[in-house]
Amino acid sequence: MDVTTEMTRQRLSGTVLVMKRLSVTDRVAEVCAWIESGRARELRMNSGITQSEMARTCEVTQAAVLRWERNERRPRGRNALTYHKALSRLAAREREAA
Repeated sequence: MDVTTEMTRQRLSGTVLVMKRLSVTDRVAEVCAWIESGRARELRMNSGITQSEMARTCEVTQAAVLRWERNERRPRGRNALTYHKALSRLAAREREAA
């Protein structure tokens, strides 16, 4: 079974969540969609994280995060995957809080 179709089950508070593991291509596409829609900035701001803190997490400059959020540039390669991972964690925290 390839990674894009592999399903994993995880127990959380007595319920079963089904989560799809995304391929590298799908993760890059998802982070680009979050950037275009403004969701990336929204997730960061709702979590109380500054652009500088996000930049440290992604090992890039604050200016890079600014450009990504303004949709002036796109993260590529390792930066895109690291940014996706950070945003995914913020999205998961947001879902848990809801």
